[in-house]
Amino acid sequence: MINNKGFTLIEVIIASSILFIIIIIAIPINSLLTSERQILSERFDHTSQLHEELQSYLWQKNKKLPSIYEKTLNNRTVTFLFTKESHNIVKGCVKWTNVREKVEKKCLFGYR
Repeated sequence: MINNKGFTLIEVIIASSILFIIIIIAIPINSLLTSERQILSERFDHTSQLHEELQSYLWQKNKKLPSIYEKTLNNRTVTFLFTKESHNIVKGCVKWTNVREKVEKKCLFGYR
């Protein structure tokens, strides 16, 4: 062992274990970030659609309240519910099941 310029077996094992630890940590974090990104995107899309649906109830006086119906948005079934809260206040809610199979509900209010 006159020439000591190469890697020893212990150095290779340590470097490989560090690499495997980084990979083991990075893959679940990436999966978690992807699912959270999709949840936030769905939340934004459904809230925007609720806002659009609520506008018709605010501007058209002939629409009957309470009203409930379902739509399919981005391959998910969402339920819209519109009720009259007080004299001129309309409450619109949207309910759906997210990527993690949890039920989410978002409500908006509008003034006629």
